[in-house]
Amino acid sequence: MDIKDVVTAYHQRGAEVIEFVYSFGTHANAAEQIARTLLMPIARARAMMILGKAMYGPCPRHEKRQVREANTILARRMGVGLEMLLMIHSQVKQLSLQAPLTREELRAELLALSKEMSVDEMRAHAARRVQELNPGGVRRECRYLRFSRSIGADGLRAMMVRLPEQEMMRVREAVDARVQATWRSGSNRRHEQARADALHDLLAGASVVGEVPVRRLEPTIVITTRDAAGEVIDTETGRTFGLSDGSTMTLEEYASIQLADTGYVVVCDADNAPVNAYRIQRLANWKQRHILEAEQLVCGNANCGCAGNMCQVHHIKPWEQGGETNLANLMLLCPTCHARVDRDPEWKLNGYNGRDPDGRTWHQDPNGKRRYTMLPIRKLGIRGVAATL
Repeated sequence: MDIKDVVTAYHQRGAEVIEFVYSFGTHANAAEQIARTLLMPIARARAMMILGKAMYGPCPRHEKRQVREANTILARRMGVGLEMLLMIHSQVKQLSLQAPLTREELRAELLALSKEMSVDEMRAHAARRVQELNPGGVRRECRYLRFSRSIGADGLRAMMVRLPEQEMMRVREAVDARVQATWRSGSNRRHEQARADALHDLLAGASVVGEVPVRRLEPTIVITTRDAAGEVIDTETGRTFGLSDGSTMTLEEYASIQLADTGYVVVCDADNAPVNAYRIQRLANWKQRHILEAEQLVCGNANCGCAGNMCQVHHIKPWEQGGETNLANLMLLCPTCHARVDRDPEWKLNGYNGRDPDGRTWHQDPNGKRRYTMLPIRKLGIRGVAATL
């Protein structure tokens, strides 16, 4: 079989591909397993999982199972491609439940026309049909604001917003008005970059948006204790270390001498590790959380790019099993990754997370394979910065 035959088979057996994807199940790690098996982005795997559930999963009450099964048989018989199936589903799900046709009935109508149109032509036709069928001619409203979980190689993160036309135009007018006041043609910045800067200034530059106060960015200043003659030790007056001139000093005194009272200060030891703040309590205090945010920057799961300030503090050894609330036993995980962690390594359901003494975080799957994050931004954490001082 040559490459043309392989590509043709793949694109004419969309229903079988989706059935294979659905065989992975719908558990928490299914999308990641699909992505690794089929060598595709995890977002693509999730889209195929959603379509698999629509084609082969439990049938909603408002749909007829016979129609759904007939659609699956029709897609197989006609050899409808994977891209066509995904696109049709993206349009069908916009159909209101109050429309005269059910979503499966509309899917059947579109599948019957799939061999007569290209994917782009079908997208335009399906959008028109949805508009005709929805009450009042309005598609089901689906407004959202999404932030990408992953960070690009350039250190940038994407944001996508979807709003009704009139509301979006007001946002655009506000952004463009600021661009006109601050940007000139021929400058070093592209017009798109000027727009991004204007949006950031309008949102992050304000102290209050509406009635909600905005948290301003505050610097985290990293200093090291390389002047220390010995290790940092715990004393009755706090954490103390000896200086090379024979005197002793607390960490707070050392920081106050080195830096002005601005922002936060994180002190790292000679191995570039942030100094622990041991506290026997269930929840991490603000100092521990800030050190974790400055150290990890993002979620500690392998290659999850969720920002650290959006994450939850996770006890590597669970609190109820005797795990302490200190930095050696804490890490940051986003709510999604945190919910998937096996509370007991013996469960072997989704795997568990931890970190090495050098601060590198990892996820270990149920088969015992350990994966570390490869995101470049992790090098900008306080360990990486301290190593360059």
